[in-house]
Amino acid sequence: MFNLYLKNYYLLIISSLLCIFSCGVVPEDEEAAITIGETAISKKEVLHEIEHIKYDMGLTALEVQEGIDSIINKIVEKNLILEYGRRNGISISEEEFRTAVNEVRQDYPGDLLNEVLLKRYIDINEWEKNLHDELLVKKIVDTALADIKMVTLDEVKTYYESHMEEFREPRRFEIRQIVTRTREEMDNILALLSKGEDMAELARKFSIAPESEKGGLLGWFASGDLEETIEKSVFALKQREVSKIIESPYGFHVFEVISVKEEGIRALPDSIKEIESKITMENRELMYTKWLDGLRMQFPVSIKEMEILADMKMED
Repeated sequence: MFNLYLKNYYLLIISSLLCIFSCGVVPEDEEAAITIGETAISKKEVLHEIEHIKYDMGLTALEVQEGIDSIINKIVEKNLILEYGRRNGISISEEEFRTAVNEVRQDYPGDLLNEVLLKRYIDINEWEKNLHDELLVKKIVDTALADIKMVTLDEVKTYYESHMEEFREPRRFEIRQIVTRTREEMDNILALLSKGEDMAELARKFSIAPESEKGGLLGWFASGDLEETIEKSVFALKQREVSKIIESPYGFHVFEVISVKEEGIRALPDSIKEIESKITMENRELMYTKWLDGLRMQFPVSIKEMEILADMKMED
């Protein structure tokens, strides 16, 4: 089930989709299209927002018009949240903001971030404003929902017993591998294995694969997870059995089946964390929806949707 909280929150926090309104007092020569409490948003700002969403999501004018209720609702939700934050003195410190900026920049070496923004016709100052708002919205929501109750063991058991098919798992194999550049190197390793040497230690010494530091451990795999040739060979092995040499574009491989889990229902102890996460998210969704409903009561919302649509049609 797609997470309702994330669905409601998604358009609110993606900076490339949402521009930041300079909300407050609408200039005398502009008309307010949306009013939230004491905050007014002009038609110009709303249309600018819609254009960004249209551009970034690759929507046609017809698709925007068909989805206008949802788009406007997201705009309203975001500004309800910001209004709550203003009333409750929730803000982002300069240190929090700069830390977030630096974390983003680490993923864009050199001047790459500026290049990406330029391609999207986004000014760096606008982007920073957007990022600041993302952080603020998230902080406000997290603060408002901080009192969410802890999941009890009884709730976990009840969920497990009523959703057991969710925890059905196929037959799975835990495997490790060694990869070498040449067949001769692999022949030598197989000779060492035949003498009883440990495959994990040999993987650490000789494998060129990234997981060599973990003794060649790849993890658990079910049917369909591996390349067909490798799967056919590996899934025919018994526990602790080593495969024949398999050649690939990456080199020469041998695989060992460490253990096998037969198809069945995953045990409750192995499912507790997943169930706790699901229940917590469901509780958060409900709390988020009730909180937003309360904000709508606290801060009256007025929307001139027909005028927004009329202006959109004129622009088209």
